[in-house]
Amino acid sequence: MEEIIEDGEEEKKESHEHLESDSYPESLKKNYNRYSPFMKQEVVVSKLRYGIRYTNLKYQIPIGTIRSWLSKNGDYTDHSAENTRPIDKEFEDKFLNYIHHLRDKNLPVTSLMIQDKAKELRPINSFHASRGWLDRFLKRNRISRRKKTHTIQKLRSDYKSNTEQYFARLNELQALHGENLVFLNFDELPVYYDLAGDYTYNITGQKEVKMLSHTGKNYRTTVSLCISSEGEALPPLVIFVYRYTGKKTTELKNFRKKYGYLCKEIHPLMVRFNKTGFNNEQILNEYFDKIIVPYFLKKKRTMQKHFVWIMDDASFHHSESLAKKCKENDIDLLILPGGTTPILQPLDVVINKPFKDVLKENYRKWLITEFEEIKEENLTKTGNIRPPSIDRLMSLIKNANELMKKELIWTKTGITNLNIRPEIYEK
Repeated sequence: MEEIIEDGEEEKKESHEHLESDSYPESLKKNYNRYSPFMKQEVVVSKLRYGIRYTNLKYQIPIGTIRSWLSKNGDYTDHSAENTRPIDKEFEDKFLNYIHHLRDKNLPVTSLMIQDKAKELRPINSFHASRGWLDRFLKRNRISRRKKTHTIQKLRSDYKSNTEQYFARLNELQALHGENLVFLNFDELPVYYDLAGDYTYNITGQKEVKMLSHTGKNYRTTVSLCISSEGEALPPLVIFVYRYTGKKTTELKNFRKKYGYLCKEIHPLMVRFNKTGFNNEQILNEYFDKIIVPYFLKKKRTMQKHFVWIMDDASFHHSESLAKKCKENDIDLLILPGGTTPILQPLDVVINKPFKDVLKENYRKWLITEFEEIKEENLTKTGNIRPPSIDRLMSLIKNANELMKKELIWTKTGITNLNIRPEIYEK
């Protein structure tokens, strides 16, 4: 019977001659079912590009298996382990408690640790704690490999009594001023120069996942946001480290000469420089004089409003000079109880996260536009990309600040202009 050759295979007949089966490792021939999703996709692409016979000879995988992978339309995940039963229910429950015990103490758990401990808890010759067993065990119990996250601030044991005092003070102010209250919230958050993040979409199975980064990865600036319960976002305060220009030997005088014009402008950002990049009493008092007081006078003149300025428990927020300025301008300064910012500070609860998300997304768009075609002038001597300039960072922060005009929500922290509801924080 004449052999039937699929379309496109006849012209590649000559290229098949060198694909002898003994030129590939024996392990690949027998373990094709354990190919990673990336390798399976590579086989499917080869079939579509060169034909099934060529792919069969090259990878030594049965034609039926290639066709089954082709029919999955890119979904090569093995879902069979999700419905499998454990080989020993008592052993698996005991082993699962051991993993939970380690994670409750924030100890790291790796695949080798799991396999070694499993062999120790089930010393049976037929049980090898293989990689296949490990994969099925993890899928059955919904355990996955996760990246370490930043530490979440824990509430103090006395937060309820402190919160009650905080809302009692708010109720006193409301009784005095009624609907004329205007709340301001001010908070500092760190912004790092490398905003691309550590995650990206990539082909599953690749061993290396590379991303562009720069030597200034640990350089940071402080962005202080300020919002009002009137639905307005005041100009943010941005504090840069004056040393950062790419040369550590740059003198402060030269730096101020180059970027001093930024300190003279107020709208849409107030910019300051110091050696640390952190806020302090002097800069905060300056922000109060140039941003808070003009806003306060404008509202008081047109609407007869009374202001309450809410800030966290940072040490320089308790300064005598700031308290004196607030008293002179008839502004009530209200400091949040220590450890309660995750539930009581509007910026922490609602604004900071979307602000950073927009800032990072704008940075990634700039990164793609700037470095889609890599040029030598954009790279350092070691081959890293150059970090964004101060002017570029200011532009990104300015654009992200526009989001707050749409996201101003105070009710989640129990505060509105018309009603103070302390019961909300308990939810």
